[in-house]
Amino acid sequence: MKFEMIDKFDFPAQQIIAMLSRGEELCPMDALPNVSHRDILETRREGKKLYSTVEWSVYGQIPKLAQKILTPEMLTVTEKSVWDDDEAMSRTHVIPLHFKDKVTFNITSAWQADADGRAIRVVQGVFSVDIPFVGSSLEKTVVHHLKRNNEENVALVKKHLAKKLGKHNAGRC
Repeated sequence: MKFEMIDKFDFPAQQIIAMLSRGEELCPMDALPNVSHRDILETRREGKKLYSTVEWSVYGQIPKLAQKILTPEMLTVTEKSVWDDDEAMSRTHVIPLHFKDKVTFNITSAWQADADGRAIRVVQGVFSVDIPFVGSSLEKTVVHHLKRNNEENVALVKKHLAKKLGKHNAGRC
């Protein structure tokens, strides 16, 4: 299942892109409600590319019924990302601990400036589950939760940027 999310931030795109190029996080990602734990396993720079590997457990807010079927390990994934300075884009491949041969999850997150220099983030991805009968239902559920998390992420990013860059920068590009 393909998905896309476009978010606008009332802060200068070049400042945000510079932060991402330095490997800074735009907000505390483990503050998202479904994140049980998040461990940065590796970060390294090679030229104009920044490589990172992060382990996530997204067991936090799954329904009680699902908790009887799914263990935290089943909802643990490894995220391998590459930030490209020239493209102002991150390419991410998410690898589940379980069902590796059944799940495909790839995301790009590209940053650009609008006509006034304000930041726009375009997130595109593919999430697919190759399990007969339940795969498409799981895809819809996961993408729905992913979009809800994105909304919460946008609010956190805006709050964090206001603290880091100052509210005076909002709207001035």
